[in-house]
Amino acid sequence: MNEIGAADALMAIFGLKRVKVKPKRSKPRRGRVVDKAYLAWMASQPCMISGRRATVHHVRRFGEPKKDRRTLPLAPEYHMIQHGPRTSIEGLGKAKFEARYGVDLEASILRYNERYEREMLALRRNRP
Repeated sequence: MNEIGAADALMAIFGLKRVKVKPKRSKPRRGRVVDKAYLAWMASQPCMISGRRATVHHVRRFGEPKKDRRTLPLAPEYHMIQHGPRTSIEGLGKAKFEARYGVDLEASILRYNERYEREMLALRRNRP
C-alpha cells in the first residue's frame, strides 16, 4: 500500500474526509481599495491606545469593502480577539470599544490620513 492509500485507509477508519484547500486569492476582493504605501506607513505607527508596537486594523462601514485608508494602528490585545477578547475591537465591537477607551474611530482615521498626507508632502519637498 502506498502512502496515499494508507492515509485514505486511516481516514476511512476514523470517518474523516479529504478537504480541498482553496488557493489564496492573488488579487484583492472586488471593491477593495488598496494603498500599499499607506499600509506600510500605518504599520510603522505605535498603537493609538497603548503606544506600543501595533498591527493594522481595517475599520469598515456597514456593507463597504475594506479600504486601506480606513485603518488604525492597534496593539494585538486591542485588535485581535484571540489576544484580548474583552479588550479587542473585534470582541467588543466599534461602539463599546470607543466607549471603553474614549476614542472616536472616525475622527482618528481622519487624523491619521491628514498626518500621512502632511508627512508625504514634506518628504516630496525635501527630495532633490
